[in-house]
Amino acid sequence: MKKLIIFILPLLFLCGCERNSKVYSYDMLYMDTYIEVKLYDVSKGDSDKLFKEVDNIYSAYAKLADRYTKYDDVVNVYYLNNTLKENKKIEIDNKLSELIKFGIDSYDKTDGYVDIAIGNLVDVWKEYRDKGTGVPTLYELKNCGSNDIKDITLNNNIFFKTSDVKIDLGAIAKGYV
Repeated sequence: MKKLIIFILPLLFLCGCERNSKVYSYDMLYMDTYIEVKLYDVSKGDSDKLFKEVDNIYSAYAKLADRYTKYDDVVNVYYLNNTLKENKKIEIDNKLSELIKFGIDSYDKTDGYVDIAIGNLVDVWKEYRDKGTGVPTLYELKNCGSNDIKDITLNNNIFFKTSDVKIDLGAIAKGYV
């Protein structure tokens, strides 16, 4: 027992030591998710530069994965769902391509429990939730448009829209699927 106390006591003193360095913190909100970034052992100038870079990365991905907002000169999920015509191809940003690939891989790895193609179903349920008028009928859910992951065709960075599939990458980020 004494050996244990002799071993633990110095560890407690070491853990209790406070560094003389300053901690810088930066808060963000993207995709309805609170994000806090902390930096240790950096100068104020370096922390400001790093926080700006981190914010730019989150901002770029939030715009690419946004299925509700159109951005000028950005081909994002909203564009793929609402502007791109059926049976058309478009080259998309590598980051967006990686997000969609991740969604498809997640579908495969989880036996369909994570599904980025359920955007049409999400829209129907959202309408009922917002109105507070009960639940949709089975007919409405079956006829709301494609919700089949196989309708998402991606070859390298070429996205091909074969039907009215709605991609909901935000659901992955928010942990809803």
